[in-house]
Formats: sequence, structure tokens, C-alpha cells
Amino acid sequence: MKRRIIVLAAALIGVTSLGCESPQPTEPLSGGSSSLGPDRPTVLDSHASVVVSRTSGTEVVSILDGLGAATPSTHFSVFGTAGSAIFSLQLTGPEFVLTEPTDIIEIGAFLNNCEVILFGVPQCPTTMPLTVQIRPVLNGSPDPGVVLASFTLSHDDNPLVISYESVAANFTLGPGSYFALFNAQGSDVGFLLSEATDPFNYQAGPINLGILFPSTGTSAASPGRGAVRILGTSTRGGSVVSNSGEGKPDVSCSFGQFTTTQGTAVRSASGNALLGCRFSGLEPIPAQETLRGWLCTISQGGFSETRQSQWVRSPSGSASLTCQFKGKP
Repeated sequence: MKRRIIVLAAALIGVTSLGCESPQPTEPLSGGSSSLGPDRPTVLDSHASVVVSRTSGTEVVSILDGLGAATPSTHFSVFGTAGSAIFSLQLTGPEFVLTEPTDIIEIGAFLNNCEVILFGVPQCPTTMPLTVQIRPVLNGSPDPGVVLASFTLSHDDNPLVISYESVAANFTLGPGSYFALFNAQGSDVGFLLSEATDPFNYQAGPINLGILFPSTGTSAASPGRGAVRILGTSTRGGSVVSNSGEGKPDVSCSFGQFTTTQGTAVRSASGNALLGCRFSGLEPIPAQETLRGWLCTISQGGFSETRQSQWVRSPSGSASLTCQFKGKP
């Protein structure tokens, strides 16, 4: 008996200063490799405009819950299940929306990682944990060119059982819409559960299901079902937000000869910070340019640095720059 898989076709008071230096080959951004280009990032300056109460927020919020009648301790038999396929050429996962700065503390889902089971025997002797990428929304679908973070999930390594696989993330995001896309490593093929029959008839909750095809750089999203949960800690009362708006830009970024005032800086009470800038009107280039692992520095009443950085320039003339800082109060 072979299981069924459905494959989709379809900052602060004062001045915040940032800088980037060239990457070290031994310290690339997680999930990618360093790639150098002709432009050297220079200094970015973020002028804070909004500060809220200094009392740290600790309220755990359910950002997305598609588990339905299941709990993280539930275990489903792989037989009689359906779901959305996950492999290196097809990333799948839900959209989620944040209305305020939030520390993402858990991303989990009912997942399985085995391409073929014949007559009850798994044909996948060695598999690796699935991963999850956080990407912003672009035109209603996952942004093909920007990965804000990537995490490795737990792995029960049992092809005959579908378990809740998760990661205790420690990642701050500002208000906005994002996708959490699950990915497989190497040649592995898995799926995100939507239906099961054992130990009980099960249907996952409704989600806006995104899909990304890395080989073509295309993506889409449509209503679907997926057994996914995302938890966060509200940073209300402890976050600092700077962003552009009201005709008075709070964030100014420079990368080589490129400058923009379209940016956002979010620092949570826990000390995590996410800084992002978007550039437009650049000269078209033949192919996408991706630079990772540049050393970014930030000065906000103290000095912090990170190599969790990424510059992505698209052929159409737009670009994005992100830097993620962790545990820097």
C-alpha cells in the first residue's frame, strides 16, 4: 500500500549606525554560501523615531494554528494520508501575518520525509531533517529572492509515522506578511500533512498555502490546508521600531553607490533586532546577484555585529538588504 501525496502545481532614541564588511568564507549565512560582487557595502544610518514603553512583553501569542484536533504529541500513521509535497525544487508552507513586532519562538508542523513506501516498506534508508525558511511576501506570494532566516527542524527519522517536527526559533520580525516555507535537503522528498485517517480521521486547518520553485524563481499562493503552528512572544511594551513613512524617512541605507530610505529597523525587548532596506530603480542586470555573510555592525548605545546578512539584487532593478542580530540587548 502506498501513501498518497498531493503535489501542488501551481530604532531607538538617538542614532543607530550600521556598517557592512566583506564576508569570511568560513562564516556564511546559514543555509547559503558566500558570494562576492564588485560593490562593497558602506555605512547605513538609521535614525530612530518611535519608542514604546520599556516594559518587556512576555505574552505568548498563537500567530498561526492549523493543527486542528491534533496536538504536538499526536502521531499519525503515514498510510491513508495526504499532503503537499516538499523537495529541493518545490518549497511549500503557510503565509502568516504580524501586526506588531514579534519574537518568533516556535515553528512546527506535521511532516514526513520519505519519497516512496512500497508494500509497507520505506524506500528511504537515509534522510535528513527538513528545514524552514522565512520569506517576505511579494505580490501576494513568497518572495523568490529574499530569505530572512532558515532553521533546521527536529527529525523523528521514522518514515511510517508522521510527527510534529519543530524548531525553537529566536527570531524577531516586524509587522508585515511572511511565508514559512518548508524545504528538503539533498534529494529528500517529504510532505506537509493535510489529511490523515489513523489514529483518527483528521483534517488540518485552513491556511494560505505558498509554493516556491527555486529553479525558475517563480512562486504562487492559494487557499489550502496544512498542519502548521507558529508561536511568538509579543514585544508590545518593549520593542523599538523605525521605519519610513509620513514623508519623513527614519531609515537611510547605503550599499556601495546605492542609497534608499525604504527601510525598517525593529529591536525587541529580548535584544533581537532585524534591519531591512529595499532599493529600487537600479540598473538592470543579466542575472540575480546574491551576497551573503557580510559583517554588519550596529551601534545603539553599544556595539553589536553579525554575519547573518543578505543582499539580493534582481535583474529587474530592485534589491533588498537584511541583517539579523540576536540577543544583543
